[in-house]
Amino acid sequence: MSDYNRTQWPTEDVIGPFENDNEFLSNFYEVSVVYDGTEFPTSEHAYQAMKARDEEELYDEIASAESPNKAKKLGKKPSPPKNWEERKKYIMLEIVTAKFAQNPELRERLLKTGDELLVELNWWDDTYWGADSDTGEGKNMLGRILMEVRSSLQSLDMGLNRELIIAKADEYMEIATEERYQKEEPRQLERLPVAFEDGTWTWDDLEWIVRWKTHRSIGYFRRNDQDRVKGAIEEVVNTSSTRRKVDLLIDLSGIQVKMASAFLLFMNPDEYTVIDSRAGSVLSREGYLETPVSDSPSIDEYINYLQVCREIANQFEIDLRTLDRALWVLGG
Repeated sequence: MSDYNRTQWPTEDVIGPFENDNEFLSNFYEVSVVYDGTEFPTSEHAYQAMKARDEEELYDEIASAESPNKAKKLGKKPSPPKNWEERKKYIMLEIVTAKFAQNPELRERLLKTGDELLVELNWWDDTYWGADSDTGEGKNMLGRILMEVRSSLQSLDMGLNRELIIAKADEYMEIATEERYQKEEPRQLERLPVAFEDGTWTWDDLEWIVRWKTHRSIGYFRRNDQDRVKGAIEEVVNTSSTRRKVDLLIDLSGIQVKMASAFLLFMNPDEYTVIDSRAGSVLSREGYLETPVSDSPSIDEYINYLQVCREIANQFEIDLRTLDRALWVLGG
């Protein structure tokens, strides 16, 4: 991520504060955002809900709060997750990226700001996400994030290319240093394919994959009979048919096609990738997919998605994991 050490910003000849015609830049702007597998009324709802990720009732209460201001107040209730202060800017980057990637009209409005400075000028003493409207003092984190998202969108407007893909995949890994499961991903990509091949994988390995994709499915997954899961995994490893692999996996509790694709990724990352709405939004926008990835994709949709990703990876001489990491960052 870009250097965020700057603490002084101009108060004139900038876009800010984020109100009136510029209100769409605010996290309080009313436009839905899908993040963490949940649709939120605003990006403020999404950000505040992440503080309660391990408190399901409060998470749901924040997600359905009647206003972004109410969501912000509710966000003060939980004890912040571990390393929250270090992670929060990366979470905000993901949410803001999602906001503009998922809403084409807002995307165009952001792009129309060109190269102008975006400064979240305010008078309520928020000098972390913004800057003081009189003195310009503050980190202006939200403004910096908006400009970073704008830069990514400007690059994407020139089309996918190898240089862009590698750069964005590197950004994913920078974000991953603050997220436990993504941080562990490279090691697991080395270890798990071998474990699945020789049968030394454990139940903890399976739960790790589920949490890597989405923590909200872990309770459903734990309802499975472990012996039944063991038999299914052994058959998945031994069959060569992608359709059969997915069919076996989705027959288990807590696993639908998206989750099944995550299992296939960690079984054989050279041949499989995870199907993801964020990545799919980029492929659709760039014309590689006829339609965006649906909320509950079918096996046929995954097989088509996989083929498209394989073709792009071959075209730009990159591996599937690098491609997916880049698309994940670009798609928000």
